[in-house]
Amino acid sequence: MQTITSLLAGLCLLSIVLQASAHVSFTIATGQPESYLVTALRVPHGCSGSATTAISVSVPDNVYSIKPEVVANWNLTIQYVNLTTPITVEGQQINQTVSNITWSNGLLPSDQFQEFGLQIQLPSTGYNNTNTLWFPVVQSCVNGTSTWGGIANTSSWNQYLGYPAPHIDLTNATSSSSAAQPSSTAAHSAGVSVSAGTASTLMFLLGTFVAMLA
Repeated sequence: MQTITSLLAGLCLLSIVLQASAHVSFTIATGQPESYLVTALRVPHGCSGSATTAISVSVPDNVYSIKPEVVANWNLTIQYVNLTTPITVEGQQINQTVSNITWSNGLLPSDQFQEFGLQIQLPSTGYNNTNTLWFPVVQSCVNGTSTWGGIANTSSWNQYLGYPAPHIDLTNATSSSSAAQPSSTAAHSAGVSVSAGTASTLMFLLGTFVAMLA
């Protein structure tokens, strides 16, 4: 009986680890600087089992051209911010740019996933002159919210531990649908992103289960 109880407890822990690893992320998360990237934010689950009702994404300051996809049964809201100095984008001078995009008044059950498309003209550099662009996301649900706001090498990384902001890596290589977590190796299986640390934890738990059953 004790072995069975321990096994059930371990399986519950394993389920929690797997759920925490299923991040809101981009379907295509690499692109060449100054190129156009067609990608989407994939929302793989709700907030602790609660259905998702809105997704709001903050756009990096140096992204001047971004167009959201109209998603059936969701309202689309685009917020703009004024530029200090007008710039030329796609042959036209602009004095404001997109600061936030929100899909709202929808209903995405926690056991289903949805993709919210974006067309982005990538800048030459990422956040703080790195090769990474971060797009913090607030996921609103029927009950509660999840803030995917962790940005590597900032205080927000620990503030939103386990909830990294979706990001795009700028590279001269061909765009890929897989995205690595900062300073780690990521494996993708069945739409779930698992970091190297999480993978080690899973292997440890599986080894423990086998030992219990022996």
